[in-house]
This record gives sequence, C-alpha cells and structure tokens, in this order.
Amino acid sequence: MPLVSVVMPAFNAETTIAQSIDSVLSQTVQDFELIVVDDMSSDRTMEVVERYAGRDARIRLLTTGCNSGGPAVPRNLALAQSASHYVALLDADDVWSPRKTELQLTEMQAAGAAISCTGFDVVDPQGRRIGGFIPPARADYASLLEGNSIGCLTAIYDAERLNHPSFPICGHEDYALWLELTRDGTTALGLRQKLAAYRVGAQSVSSNKMKVLRFFWHIYRHREGFGRAQSAFMCARYAALNRAKYYGESASSS
Repeated sequence: MPLVSVVMPAFNAETTIAQSIDSVLSQTVQDFELIVVDDMSSDRTMEVVERYAGRDARIRLLTTGCNSGGPAVPRNLALAQSASHYVALLDADDVWSPRKTELQLTEMQAAGAAISCTGFDVVDPQGRRIGGFIPPARADYASLLEGNSIGCLTAIYDAERLNHPSFPICGHEDYALWLELTRDGTTALGLRQKLAAYRVGAQSVSSNKMKVLRFFWHIYRHREGFGRAQSAFMCARYAALNRAKYYGESASSS
C-alpha cells in the first residue's frame, strides 16, 4: 500500500480540480494514492478526473451514486477504500505547495505526532491572495474548543495510530473529527509555514455565518455534551474570536 492516501471530495469542480490534482502529483513525496470521490456533479468534473486516472494508476475515481450535500460522505467513502499509513485531505478547489507532504511527514515523525497541519494562504475564486492563516505550534482539545486551528486542506493524520477514524455526518465534520480525536489528550502539530492555498467562494459552507453557528451549536451541545448555556457561550466565543480568522497578513491561531 502507498504511504499516504490523499482524499479529495469533488462536486461541480471542473474549473478547479485539475489544479488541485496537479498539486498532488507535484509533491516531492511520490508514494501516494489519490482517491477522488465525485458527489454526483452535474458538470464535467468526472471527465477531468478520468483523464488523469487514465494516465496515472495512483489516481482512483469513485462516486457516491447520489448527491450527499456535503463532503463527509465522499470522504468516508474514500477512507473505506484506503489502507495507507497516513491520510491527507484536500478539497477539489484547493492546492498544495510541492514540499507540503514531505515537510509534514518529517515533522510528524520527529515529534511523534498523530495529527498535523500547516499554514495556508486564502485566495479568491480567481486565485488572488486575500489573507492567510498560521496555526499554533500545538493544538489540544481545550484550544480547539475555542477555534478550529486545523485547516482541513492541510491536515495529515496517522490513520493506523488513530484506528482509521471516519468523519461524523454533521455540519463542519472536520472540526467535529478534530475534537473527537483530541479528547483523549492527543495534540495536533502545527507547521508555521504556508504550504497550501484555500479558495474562498461566495457559496462555500463557511461563508454562511448563521449556518456555521448552527453547526457549532450541534457539535458543542450534542457531540461534546455541553449544557445549553455553555454551548451558547462557546458559540458566541467562537464567533468573536474567529470573525476575521483568515484575513490580514498575520492571522492568530484562534
């Protein structure tokens, strides 16, 4: 099996997915598989991926069969097909720097870390830089409750050590997963280098602030088991600390 399984959910991404795939193929670590899961796109996303898969046996294309409405189901379908030591996550409109995987795995192995992430630039739909984010050097459960400092597009985790987790089926499933994986004291390692680019779209889930707060309420109240008052406080704290998270030259870790 390859060292790293790269999991890429895709929906109507024909204009961006080639750049995302190219950024995986250009990694200095070449011992990987790329599993793309199409969530029943209505555009030519599958055709683009099929062309790549026809040229490179490391690329596999799967489909959900019916639109799931979010990335959790496609990601879990890919994870069910993966048996690699490490899992890396990348959406079909984001990109990596060429040495991202190499630098992360080196730091993870040196530190004995089970989860890692990196900094990233934030770009608009045309690829113009509009902000950025640098994670803290370490993130534990308590700090993650205040704000999600693990950018999903930069995350790599040790699937064997973490017993091959899957994503919860809920809004902001990546945040819910990081909380689940750090409840036992596991900490995430943060590389304070920008090794990826996150594309912000007007219709992205994270652009709808009220929807996002409902997602956080569900996570705090029902998944983490906090009371109503505590959950409301945590939602308000998250909103206050994270209202300009990705913008400006020097974003904070919260």
